[in-house]
Amino acid sequence: MPRITGKHRHKSNHTAESPSEYWKRSLVIPYLDSIITSLEVSFAEENTLSFALSKLHPAQKQKMTTENLKQTCESIAQFYDLPNIKNDVKLWQQLWRDRLNLTNLTVVDVQKETNSLFHETEKALKILIHDLYSRAIL
Repeated sequence: MPRITGKHRHKSNHTAESPSEYWKRSLVIPYLDSIITSLEVSFAEENTLSFALSKLHPAQKQKMTTENLKQTCESIAQFYDLPNIKNDVKLWQQLWRDRLNLTNLTVVDVQKETNSLFHETEKALKILIHDLYSRAIL
């Protein structure tokens, strides 16, 4: 167990009865607190629209009702300033309707299919890729 002095200026000075209690207070509890904080930030209310972008993946869109898809597109259009995404999504849905094995596609694979017809959908997928990448790094 580390030596405990009366006054530390540069590191924590946890009083403990045993070495395991000291390390629990010094490392384990702060580490778990940082994980909880990270999860709370990732799943905060303001990030729900970021998760809504994942519904543009063809595998997700097949599971959605038309009404749910319209609502999602309206919120995406307002938040990300993509007014024509509603029109893009209708064509986008027709493009992917008859394809199989959509769950094996990554978001990058899907984004490559946007070509020149789906400008707004391409922008939205790029935002999604950026969000996923930044969350993976954090």
